[in-house]
Amino acid sequence: MDKQRMAEIRLQIDLLDEQIVKLLAKRRLFVGEAAKYKQNKAEVSAPDRVEEVIYRVKKLAEEYGIEAFIVEKVYQTMINCFIQKEGEIHQSIFLGANEKSSDIG
Repeated sequence: MDKQRMAEIRLQIDLLDEQIVKLLAKRRLFVGEAAKYKQNKAEVSAPDRVEEVIYRVKKLAEEYGIEAFIVEKVYQTMINCFIQKEGEIHQSIFLGANEKSSDIG
């Protein structure tokens, strides 16, 4: 095994991981923004949207030459985590709105 080549490969993977985490953080901001516009838990979980996203990224996987099952599993996990976070944000917004309306009455 060429230790120098392995170190180079690992460095490239680390750089990709940094880019992925930056993109996840950016996606998280949009998820938080979307939570403000959803009226209920069904809109937060949005199963039709999840299906649409999974379908789209599987097509992208084919286009970019990566196994679709890998992309599907990664996205399913990511989406589930973001749905959970979006639900928390939505609930805090909803509870905050209810507290304000009860203060008025």
